[in-house]
Amino acid sequence: GSISENVYTNHFLGFSIEIPLGWKAADNPALKALAEKNRQALAKQDLVITQFARGDEVDSPLLVLGEVEPWKGGPHRRLVQILSTDVSARPGQPSAEEFLNFLARVSAEQNLASKYDARLEKVMLGGRELWKAHFTQSTSIVWHEARFAIMARKHVVQFILMSPDEEGLRTLESIMKTLHIESQPE
Repeated sequence: GSISENVYTNHFLGFSIEIPLGWKAADNPALKALAEKNRQALAKQDLVITQFARGDEVDSPLLVLGEVEPWKGGPHRRLVQILSTDVSARPGQPSAEEFLNFLARVSAEQNLASKYDARLEKVMLGGRELWKAHFTQSTSIVWHEARFAIMARKHVVQFILMSPDEEGLRTLESIMKTLHIESQPE
């Protein structure tokens, strides 16, 4: 993907989204380091967790954005991540709904830091149908997270919005209104 005039465009996966003013994108070396860290972490996990992470089926960051200034004067910044997971080698037709349900189930079964709160819903954005789920993630703080997922060219594309509070998460959802998805075969 590439950024031009505050718009991130990914021609291969067929979408574009606006970057909010006052936000900064992580550079490419940082994204590569994050992808490698994900691969190494998955290599150490239980086989159940790797159901969607065999071989190259690892979440690869396409874009990671953060606010330049902390949200509402607090110590933490809101974040937006766009991830892609290549599921082309998987038999059958994987779906975004199945992927989000899998994340929720594994989070509960493995007692992971991310907890799904059972609000999986179908939403229309950018002229296409996406699946949306809410998670909370407890690390050194509690992160509120909305994940939007869609299939594109045998990839699960996730748009992950993260905020240290629910109000910040609701305001982040306006970013998703700038999403444009090209029509393309699944």
